[in-house]
Amino acid sequence: AEIARRRRAGMLGIGAAVLVVVQGVLGGLTVIWQLPPEVSTAHLGVSMLFFALLVLICFRTGDTRPQVVLPPRTRTLVGAALVAIYAQIVVGAWVRHRGAGLACADLPLCGGALWPDADPARLHMLHRIGAILSGVMLVAAALGVRACAQGGLLRRLGWILPVLVVSQIALGALAVIRGLDLFLITAHLGVGALLWAGAVALWLGSRAAPVRVADPIAAAEAAQ
Repeated sequence: AEIARRRRAGMLGIGAAVLVVVQGVLGGLTVIWQLPPEVSTAHLGVSMLFFALLVLICFRTGDTRPQVVLPPRTRTLVGAALVAIYAQIVVGAWVRHRGAGLACADLPLCGGALWPDADPARLHMLHRIGAILSGVMLVAAALGVRACAQGGLLRRLGWILPVLVVSQIALGALAVIRGLDLFLITAHLGVGALLWAGAVALWLGSRAAPVRVADPIAAAEAAQ
């Protein structure tokens, strides 16, 4: 078992190294050849996958046992929130590299409309709507995990993540109001990465409750 554990840890380390190389190649190609926004967006997407792999390595090299058993419905919500947060980060990168950060200068609507008539304003509003939806999903998932956890990291994440969600939305709004201030944009990206890491930790630190299947023979014997 120990040999298998070390082998898995080694494979994770190799995977992390490969992602670092891919990340470096994407960044270098973007700078040298000024590649389209799709490549720059992929650059951020790969960096988030690398970050998630680091969180996984922490779990695998530490206490590998899940810290809490979740009902299947809550576990599904955690998984959905994980996917939603990653998608939101990728859309945010697409907004930045398409130059749509100030396509909607008013809040909360865009030129008085919830859904503008054309791009890049639509892309900007997609990111805003996605922020609300993914944020609500992550808060619900964090509170659901917190209700099941007895203590430890997952219970702390149950109140840390909702605070980060509120902070992230506020930073995004302030960045628009302040004309994409560099400090605010950097903080917005940093908090987004923390939200992603927290969502990964929620998923890795929990498992679904086993489904109990009734034994018809035992039930018949109990009825006699």
